[in-house]
Formats: sequence, structure tokens, C-alpha cells
Amino acid sequence: MDDARYYAAEDRYNAGKKTLALGTREAARNAYEHFDQADKFFPGFKDVRKQLDDAYWAAVLKVVVESVRVNSNLYKLSNDYFQNKISEFMLEYEDRSFIKFYSPAEALHLFGDATKTYIDYPDTVNSQNVMDYTYCSKMFTYLQTVRMRNTLQNSVAFRNNLVTSSNLALTGALDPWPDLAPVADFSTDKVFACANTAATPDIAFRNRSWNDTVGNVVWTFGSNAANPTITQTGAGINTQVNNKFGTPGWASVSLIANSNAGSDTFTNDKAVYIADPTAMDPNGYIEEFTPGANLDKYPTFDYYNTPDHKWEFVTNAGTFDNTSIRFKNFDKRSGTETYIGTPKGDFGDLYTPAFDIRAMGNGPVYLNFFSAGAFRTNLPNEMLDSIQISYSINCGGAWTTMKTLTKAEISNNGVRTTEFTPTGALNWQPQSIVLPAAIRGSSNVNASRVFFRIRYKVGADAGYFGTGNHFYLDRLHLSNWTASVSMPQFDEKGVVLAPNPTTGSTFVIIKGSKASDAQVVVTDIAGKVVYSTQASLSGDVNRVEIPASYLSVKGVYLVQVVTGSSKHTEKLVVY
Repeated sequence: MDDARYYAAEDRYNAGKKTLALGTREAARNAYEHFDQADKFFPGFKDVRKQLDDAYWAAVLKVVVESVRVNSNLYKLSNDYFQNKISEFMLEYEDRSFIKFYSPAEALHLFGDATKTYIDYPDTVNSQNVMDYTYCSKMFTYLQTVRMRNTLQNSVAFRNNLVTSSNLALTGALDPWPDLAPVADFSTDKVFACANTAATPDIAFRNRSWNDTVGNVVWTFGSNAANPTITQTGAGINTQVNNKFGTPGWASVSLIANSNAGSDTFTNDKAVYIADPTAMDPNGYIEEFTPGANLDKYPTFDYYNTPDHKWEFVTNAGTFDNTSIRFKNFDKRSGTETYIGTPKGDFGDLYTPAFDIRAMGNGPVYLNFFSAGAFRTNLPNEMLDSIQISYSINCGGAWTTMKTLTKAEISNNGVRTTEFTPTGALNWQPQSIVLPAAIRGSSNVNASRVFFRIRYKVGADAGYFGTGNHFYLDRLHLSNWTASVSMPQFDEKGVVLAPNPTTGSTFVIIKGSKASDAQVVVTDIAGKVVYSTQASLSGDVNRVEIPASYLSVKGVYLVQVVTGSSKHTEKLVVY
């Protein structure tokens, strides 16, 4: 029996030593239990009493208790009674816990050094004076301070040289603080507004210069600004400056910051975009994003200056041609680069010109476009990109969201792990957002000047890696019909007209033909030939354009397509 008790005590003793070596307060408590059982199995086993003592003090939570100070004789006796009861409770609680209470006087000598202030020693301070709000300080325990100082004074990696006089002198830490010249900078409260109109809100600019106490700043505004030059001095340099611009296009803003140490100039040639307030008639207008056309009226903003996540015009992909606009969105980071520069939270804006929607009548009106997109993952919970489509009736002063596209509304081409580029009409899907009643109607003044903003917001997975891919947008227009009306839907004939109905040109799309060429003949409803052409065919999908100049009269046309021995006739609506 004695041998069994001895070996049991030895096992618990060894377990206690191993646990205590972990060095945490919780481990010390567990070690104490092991040593306690060892002592019960075989009283006085080895140095178990010493180990019990070491484990206890490693596990104990030290609390300094500061009693309430009562200066009134009226309440002193009752306060003394209250304090005595608290002392009795703490003594009783100490006997059955790993908490040790100290008075301030006891804590002063806690580590046998009366020269150190007690406040550095305890794990916490319990102040019973609930009306005293001074106990909000952040502090380290005494042993934490010792550990940090030992680390800094260690010769490993020459850490002990950091604070030597020679090192401080060599690094310039002891040199007089230099008088640095300022670094000019500024911010704006908005980046989009109209040229001078009654509805145009002011654009607020604010000096953000830094690096020195700035004495004065000088503003210079281009684009026929209402206030071309503004100077701010003294306390007024940090107040906002309001301005308007008279010339549409990108507005240049320059700021000179001056101090006793010098000056600095910051110029932003694209600080804000000033839109033409003259609204376009949307009837018959389709934006194909063709270079040299109206691209200057579609400003884009890359707020974070990230080259791989921004709007850009492209000439290698389109619905019916090779031009469109895309949000570049392929996270190329690899290796250690993935630890920084996550695209999560990045966003970019695309703005349209103003449209007079009153011209669309009193029926439903849709903002239509075609899109092609993909994700790099098939997990819905990781498809976190979104596209927010908003409108403004006061030249960008306020924006109202009409719809937010997500998941399948963005991605219609499945998972693409490489950079996505649409290669044919079947890669595109129609998108239609019905306009709210607030911005349509022939007599609705709020419909007279409507801007749209398309904001792409980038998401990321749990590892902060971008899961999206490039998103393409084309054929942006307003219509009384949805875009799906003109979406190519091939049947067994393999011939379709798109867009149909149309307000301009259209395409004959021929799929799967074995013939080498095709003849296209367009007649009006009376049978008069208005256009004919012959085109060579190659590949699986071919497009033959019917130019808008031959479809200038609104109405119904018949389009006859002959390929080899096959003949097909399609109805085309021009409005």
C-alpha cells in the first residue's frame, strides 16, 4: 500500500512540476492541485511543501484594496463597522481562493523594496470609493515592467545599445529638432458637380497641409471658378473654402502652403469633375463607349489609386463591337504581398451625363445596359462584390440608390480563375433597372436633369483576398423597354437580331451556319428595299451590322437572311 501511495505521489509531483513550468497563472493553479494531491498521497514527499508554496504564489491574483475615506464624524462609526466586515470577508475569501488582498501599506513592501511605489506591483487595484473617478489609468504590473526592461537591456540583437548615448548621437536623436517645411495637401467634400447653375451645390475645399505650423495658404482654382484665387491666414487656414466652376470637364485645383521654414505646392489636375448641366434627350441614345465619342462625359474615380481595381475603357471586348467599359478587378497579389494591400473596401465610381427623362413620356422607364462578369470562387458566401446604382437630381448634391447588384447579377459566366474577357455575345447578359416615379413623367421637374452613378464595391474572402474578376458594361441607355427584349436568343434557325427593338443600328447575329457567306436584305413594311449587303462568314458566331442611317424612319422592318440554301425572315422594330 505504501509503495502505491509513493508512486501515485511521484506521478502527481512530476505532473505538477511539468505544469508549473508552463509559466501561466492557470497552469500554476493546476500545478497546485497536483502538488496538493501528492502531499495527500505521501505527506512530505520530496520538497512538495515548497512546490505548493511556489505554485500558490505563481497562481495568486494580488489585489490592493483602498478603503473609502470618510471625513464626516456623523458616518465614521458606521463606516468603521462596514470596513471591518469587508476585512473579515476578504480574510475568509483568501482561505478558499487564489486571491490575495493587500492594504496600500502592505503592498508597499510586497517585493521587499520599500523604495518602489505599490501601484506598480498588484495585478489590479480595488478602490472602494465609488465617487472617485481617478482610477482609470493604464499600468503594467511590477514583474511585467521587469520583464520588458530585461528584454531591452539584453545584448541579443544589440538591443542594449538602443538607448546608449553614442547610439542616440549617431542616429540624430539628440540633435535639435529641425524646422521642417510644410507639405501641402487638401480635401473636398464631393468630387462631382455641375457647371454654374442655380441647382449646383458649392464644393467645399479644406486645407490639410502638415509637417509644420502653416502661416497662410493660397488657393488657385481653374475651370472658370467663381473665386479663382483665395488666400487664408492665421486661424482661418483650416476653415473650409466654398467654390463653383463655370466650365464643364475636369477642374484643376492648386494649394500653396507657406510657413517660416518654406513653402510647398500641391496641384491636382483632376480634383473634381464639373458636368455639363444641359441634359440630353435619351431617345435614340445608346452609349457604346467608343473612343473619341462621348467618353469625356463619363468620368471615373479611382479613390484609392489601385491599378488592379478601377474603371477603365477597353477596346478588346464589347456586346456587338470591341469597345466597352470595365471595372478592372483581378487581385494579382501573391506570396508575402497577400499580407498587405487587400482590395476589401475599395470602390470606384462611374458617372453618366445628365438626361432629361421627361422626353420618355409617362410610362415605365428603364436604365438598361449589358454586362459580362465572373467570380473566382463558386462559394456564395465569398461572392462579396456589389454594384450600387444611384441617381441625383441636384447635380451630385445627394444620391439615392435605386438598386444594388450582387452575386449572379454580377457574374453570369461562372467561375473564372484567370483574368476574364468576354469573347462573344453569349457572354453578356441584359440588365434593367426601373426608374422610380420620382424621376420620370413628362411634367415632372425632377426628371429634367438626372445623373446616374455606378459604384463598384470590392469584397474579399476571410483571408482578405479578392474573389472577384473583371466586370464589363456596355450599351448603356434609357428605354421604355427592358434590355432583355433585345437579348439574343437563338432558336433552331440560328439567326437573331440584336438589339431589337432598337433606336439606332442593329446586328444580324448568325450562329452555327455551314455557309461561307450571308446575304442580308432589309425592307420597310411596304416592301421597299432600304438596305442590302453580303458578308463573309467564319467561325461559329458572326455579326452583320445594319447601320442606323438606313433605319432613320421609325416603324417595322423585315430583315431577310440567306445563308447557303437557308432563308430566314425576322421582324425589326425601330422606335
